[in-house]
Amino acid sequence: MAPEGVDLAFLDGMHLFEFLLRYFANAERRSRGNSLIAMHDCFPLNAEMTKRVHAFENRKDKTFAGWWTGDVWKIIPILRKYRPDLVLKGVRSPPTGLLFATNLDPNSDVLFENYLRIVTEFKAVENSEANLRAAYEQVEFVEARALRGFDHSLHFAL
Repeated sequence: MAPEGVDLAFLDGMHLFEFLLRYFANAERRSRGNSLIAMHDCFPLNAEMTKRVHAFENRKDKTFAGWWTGDVWKIIPILRKYRPDLVLKGVRSPPTGLLFATNLDPNSDVLFENYLRIVTEFKAVENSEANLRAAYEQVEFVEARALRGFDHSLHFAL
């Protein structure tokens, strides 16, 4: 581990929001306030990609049937509700985007202390087109090229 905290953490893996939530909380604990945490697959193209189990043979959207994000998009409303102090920005990078978080607090225990409550609450949230749109509206999108030469002290004020 970097003795002064990591500069950038890239979170990708299990396509279930409760895993990403745990990954995020642990990455934040090892960060600094101006570190960046990038999260993969948070902007699926449609609700079919968000199923908790990938069953491509049952998909109607045959063009994207091999793409699966699971329900990690739920990290957006979770962080907005439980960590409104975070700065979140989206990048429309193909195929399913990246979500960046900064203004981190390595001393925050909010996500750890509320983990079971959050999981119970958000498992009940439907993976619908309307809920996806509502989540996307909670994030400002920036161009990927805006991150080149990024000055962490700006906290995405680009």
